[in-house]
Amino acid sequence: MEATRCIISGSYALLAFHPGAFEAGDLDLYVPLDSRGAVIAYFERAGFSITESTPDYAYLSPTIRSLDRLTSTWPTSAIDIVYTSGASPLKAIAEFHSTLLMNAITSSTAISFYPDLTLRRIGLTNYGLPSVGPAVFKKYRHRGFRIEGCLDLFDELEDHMCTVDRSCPSTTRSIHDHGVLSIPLDCAEDLSSNTPTTLVWKLANASCFPGEPDGFTLGPKGDLCEFSILHLIFINYIICSSAGDTSIDSGSPNRRVRP
Repeated sequence: MEATRCIISGSYALLAFHPGAFEAGDLDLYVPLDSRGAVIAYFERAGFSITESTPDYAYLSPTIRSLDRLTSTWPTSAIDIVYTSGASPLKAIAEFHSTLLMNAITSSTAISFYPDLTLRRIGLTNYGLPSVGPAVFKKYRHRGFRIEGCLDLFDELEDHMCTVDRSCPSTTRSIHDHGVLSIPLDCAEDLSSNTPTTLVWKLANASCFPGEPDGFTLGPKGDLCEFSILHLIFINYIICSSAGDTSIDSGSPNRRVRP
């Protein structure tokens, strides 16, 4: 995993934080596109074969490029390998449809982008398109998790520091901030092997209160446009003024309470 920068996400990564909560389906791997050959060769040696290949995978993420589905007769199992652009597939995690799935297992670490929500079995939406939400969200609700589009609908989080609290949808987040939970694995030696130097994101579709207007996202030329299919305010790595500096000036704290 370290050599190919491969990570595990989806249901299996969620199980790392809720062991035994449900039975996972297929294994989802996220791999940089330039590591495809090495990853496929590894699984073919293990007895897997490609049964479906989608060069232009139609998923609402600007980072995801293609997908291979591998199966094996013994043991009977399936693996979905999702290929991403860029050096680290962790960028795709920040583009998932809800915070509940923003978890990953790298070669060295189990990571949760929104642990305060995930460990409570709750999540916020990041996409609002009807074609994405109902079927996917229903699966996780059936598994005992709750996904909402508004933070105020969770009683335990209705009083929070807006734009400061790491669970607030208005807060700009970084892979290196204190809101990310990173648990070293027993075999880990290098905790930074899969971590990008800079990854900054902000939730797109969720809000703090019911009825709040939708926000805006940056268009392809940096101009403001209404939320559309991208539904992500930061869709590329943010290059900071100094290498490794991911600090964000959030301004003065503004406590948000139920009106």
